[in-house]
Amino acid sequence: MKNLKPARLIVVGAILGLLSSLMILLPVLSVSTPEGTYTGIELTFGKELLNWGGFVSAKIMFSPLNLLAFALPLLGSLCLLFFRKSQMIGAVVFIIAAILLFFLPNFTTVNQTILGTTSEIDIDWTMDIGLIAAMSLSMIAAVFSILGAVAEKELQ
Repeated sequence: MKNLKPARLIVVGAILGLLSSLMILLPVLSVSTPEGTYTGIELTFGKELLNWGGFVSAKIMFSPLNLLAFALPLLGSLCLLFFRKSQMIGAVVFIIAAILLFFLPNFTTVNQTILGTTSEIDIDWTMDIGLIAAMSLSMIAAVFSILGAVAEKELQ
């Protein structure tokens, strides 16, 4: 551990956290329909899936927990870069983000409206490459953050 430089570990952790947040741009969840993959932006901010006039419509609703899941790695990265001795706080933020990302399919709701009656649809989501990468990058960023804290502690 003596040859590891804490500053490098912290920067690598911050870069990984930033990359985890950028996974919102990739396909995150998929279903077995013809239009089957949805990006993190669509799942977070909502998307109209179907609209047949006033008779039938379906849309993915805005999800604040999805927004939090993708924003926390960015917050952890900023914490690592701009606050001294905040590696453990950054690690906790990255771990919480990974847990929220794991439960992202549960936080995503789709509402359907048929002749003015609105109900929630239960969809069997499948994790796609963007979600798996975001979870993995967030956990690896947490490991680098913890290693940075340990390496800094050994230098003192």
